[in-house]
Amino acid sequence: MASTIVWVWKCIYVPTAVAYHDRSFKPMSRRQIPQEIKVDAVKNRYLAILKNDLPELFLRDLPYILWYDFKIFSYLSLFERYLAERCC
Repeated sequence: MASTIVWVWKCIYVPTAVAYHDRSFKPMSRRQIPQEIKVDAVKNRYLAILKNDLPELFLRDLPYILWYDFKIFSYLSLFERYLAERCC
């Protein structure tokens, strides 16, 4: 007999609600973050681009994406070599 788990979510719309989510790693706080989370953060960037970007918009934004990636990989190569080796 197979069991099925059904999740039921209730939502409330609050138009005045404000949410904040800090998505950046600051150089001083990066030391406290486990390596696995940092690896996932780098990989998730590319998975999100693949999943959400339309091909024509990706091509339009490609110069900006490449410039940002250059900065990411430069930092990783200099300061967090293990990430550059595991992610790329």
